[in-house]
Amino acid sequence: MYGQTNCWVLPDGIYGAFEINETDVFILTARAALNLAYQHLSRIPEKPTCLYKGTGIVTSVPSDSPDDFMALRDPATKPALRDKYGVKDECVPNDVVPIIHIPEFGLKSAEKVCLDLKIKSQNDREKLAEAKRMTYLKGFTDGTMIIGEFSGRKVQEAKPLIKHKLLKEGTTVLYNEPEKKVMSRSGDECVVALTDQWYITYGEAEWKQQAAKCLDAMNTFSAETCNGFEHTLGWLNQWACSSSFGIALLPERYWPRGFCCNGHLMLNSEKMSKSTGNFLTLQDAIIEYSSDATRFALADAGDGMDDANFVSETANSAIMRLTKEISWMEDVIHDGSSLRAGPCNTFTDRVFANEINIAIKETEKSYNAFMFRDALKSGFYDLQLARDEYRLSWRSRHELYPRSYSKNGKQVLTRFHSFDEKAASEAEFGSKKLKKGATPPPSVENKMSVGLIYVNEYYSGWKEQCLRVLQSKFDSPERSFAPDQEIIEALKNCSIGQEMNLKQVQKLCMPFIRFKKDEAREVGAQALDLKLPFSEMDVLRENLELIKRQLGLEHVEVLSACDETAHAKAGENVKLLNQNLPSPGDPVAIFLSRQQFEGAGGVYP
Repeated sequence: MYGQTNCWVLPDGIYGAFEINETDVFILTARAALNLAYQHLSRIPEKPTCLYKGTGIVTSVPSDSPDDFMALRDPATKPALRDKYGVKDECVPNDVVPIIHIPEFGLKSAEKVCLDLKIKSQNDREKLAEAKRMTYLKGFTDGTMIIGEFSGRKVQEAKPLIKHKLLKEGTTVLYNEPEKKVMSRSGDECVVALTDQWYITYGEAEWKQQAAKCLDAMNTFSAETCNGFEHTLGWLNQWACSSSFGIALLPERYWPRGFCCNGHLMLNSEKMSKSTGNFLTLQDAIIEYSSDATRFALADAGDGMDDANFVSETANSAIMRLTKEISWMEDVIHDGSSLRAGPCNTFTDRVFANEINIAIKETEKSYNAFMFRDALKSGFYDLQLARDEYRLSWRSRHELYPRSYSKNGKQVLTRFHSFDEKAASEAEFGSKKLKKGATPPPSVENKMSVGLIYVNEYYSGWKEQCLRVLQSKFDSPERSFAPDQEIIEALKNCSIGQEMNLKQVQKLCMPFIRFKKDEAREVGAQALDLKLPFSEMDVLRENLELIKRQLGLEHVEVLSACDETAHAKAGENVKLLNQNLPSPGDPVAIFLSRQQFEGAGGVYP
């Protein structure tokens, strides 16, 4: 062996002279000979042939005993043998390679060696780890060759080169052992066999490049899965194309019993054969919960790489939800007199149709990505929510089927709807804020029954400056922004930066900037426009009846915040408008009694 310094022999160990081929004989144990026989290194394939057996006793003189291998020596000890076997100086630098016997050292025990190394027990893990690190690991990682043609190279670099060199010269053979004792089901100790298998060199550069290109074009349905493939391609070198374990060996009779009550998929045949009463078959689930409710629970069980959990509470809840839906449909069909008549062309109609279109597209996208929980959310729960909001607006049923879907139209109408909801909620909040802590006046005239909604359809002032800076720092195709520090530097060069110090600018602008950045990442560059893509005043005026009904008002007006004459209608409450100026998508509502409104010059219908 390259760089050999000594040879260890078991004095009482039984060795044999085994035929390796037609001309060579190896001295080794029967166990090693059996391994070699299954690795195509035996005169008779898979059957060791022993010419002679004996112990490994080592002496310095020949022995007459035919049962001992006496004075066992390495070929390197004699120049004639060195020449015969082509042993070179760099392989065995010493003229004599001592053969060291290990008295009382059994074939399967390391006790004597541990005592010689002053390791008190096999549990002395730290000392064992240190011994290994100081010898094998450190020698391999930090060692440098000092003899032969590979002199000066690191050991870990030279090792595969030396292996290739010796194999090419025919002075060595490859030998494989199991990493640890392996027993078969028949009770036999296993060996390593060289079988007729295909091995793919996954680490080969051209193949690896093609595999990476193929992975880029694949839909793995999960970023985690893709990352796993990329990681494996990074380290995988050689692997056998074979399979001897896993789902292929699952007994056929256990296939229907996949889902467990605790939600985990059990594929261990031994455990499954011993388990009783803890499995829920798909057939049992359908019988207990119905097929539709079972589908709900399966869809809700988990997407992507998450563990799938079949939760019985989800199936029971689905039964109640579906039953409730059926009852509602039957009631609506039975009581047709309460249905709304007329064309479906109001703002509320358009929003409802848009929500249906969004749900359809999102559900289709989720199904195509095998994200069934997301499909359940958009295809059932989101549609229910849209239906309930529509019913709340009209208190009746709507019979309009979805129209064609437009991405830009979806974004505009969604923001359109969001603005309307925000305006209504803020108006309601403003009404409650003005009423909080006040004693309701006894007269009808003093009841707050008038609402003035002030709208500013263009951003101005410091918000306009922020938006113009964001527009210049936005990458529209990537929907990404320059770093915050770059944005702050640009604000310092604006008029607002000249009027305030940096701390004041950050406190005033950064919350608005963060909000707009998030909106731009979601809907694109139009979120940074100085005006919304629809008329706020038209939206509110179209929904005056709905706003009056929701807020309990008798009269509502939508006014421009830029119209100074419109400010006068607020009377003394105009200070509320000055304290909180409206901006696009953020109107301000002021509530008055009829007496206050008419006192400020308003005309009550």
